[in-house]
Amino acid sequence: MPRCSGTYRDCKKEANLFVKEFPSPRTICRRVHSLPLNEEEVRTKADLIQADGTKAHGLGRDNDVNVVIGIGENNDKKLLACRVNVKWEEMRSEIEDKVNNPYLIADGERGIPSLIEKEDNFQLCLNHTVRYVNYLLWRDMADKETRKEITDRLKSTLFTLKNSVLKNMDKDRERIRSRVDWAVDEMKKLHDRAKEISLTAARFIRRASNRAVTFARVCYEKGKLIPWNNNLIERLMGELSKRIKHKWMHWSTRGLEAIANLILIGYTDEERYHKLRDMMLNSDRNGYISCSVISLRPIRREF
Repeated sequence: MPRCSGTYRDCKKEANLFVKEFPSPRTICRRVHSLPLNEEEVRTKADLIQADGTKAHGLGRDNDVNVVIGIGENNDKKLLACRVNVKWEEMRSEIEDKVNNPYLIADGERGIPSLIEKEDNFQLCLNHTVRYVNYLLWRDMADKETRKEITDRLKSTLFTLKNSVLKNMDKDRERIRSRVDWAVDEMKKLHDRAKEISLTAARFIRRASNRAVTFARVCYEKGKLIPWNNNLIERLMGELSKRIKHKWMHWSTRGLEAIANLILIGYTDEERYHKLRDMMLNSDRNGYISCSVISLRPIRREF
């Protein structure tokens, strides 16, 4: 089963280089749809999860693709859920039995915090926080100098806190506590400044004053370092976008969910991916393909 980096026709074309008779694109499509992608129970000890969503063209409307991954101790990833046109609130029941009271790291997409029971366990990505405030100020017609003033102060506050956590986590955790209080106070001042220009940006900064400092609070209270950004799932969503976001693609809900799950399983759980491949090919020995190599250019010999 070739990695689905292009269309089903691409898969057939690549496979024909090695196998004379390969299933038609329609057969490949049907088999991908019929794979038992969600029947195997995924168990993980991960107490960290990251979530992100994206869109892909659909039949008549855009499809919403929502992805949740669990992160283990060694940064190993497990796909916990990937659903199309299903709200975040409804996905919570799918991951409750797979993780135990997890911390959630994500951007500011609406609905994502509903994945977890305790909102105090939600860490807002620092990079997205700064970018989204800049966007809200731009949307409300703030001039460039004002946007730069507010976002520079916000970025300085958040990353000073991050650096303080990294510096003092093994030395002086009381210092981290004072830094958290300082960061919250600074963001309250920024809230008052932004309120003069953009109410939406001010409200977001007020919410972020609690959600963006979770990693520092956890470090102070439990001596544990959790990520302050969601770069891991962002990279994963980038790989998914390569396959599903071509402008000429229009997906059905079922087809998009099947291919998205297959791609993400391939990147997060190779053992499970190989099981699915062997199931599709009805074989457990497909590690090698016999072939011969022919040189099309004459070998030059020097004397």
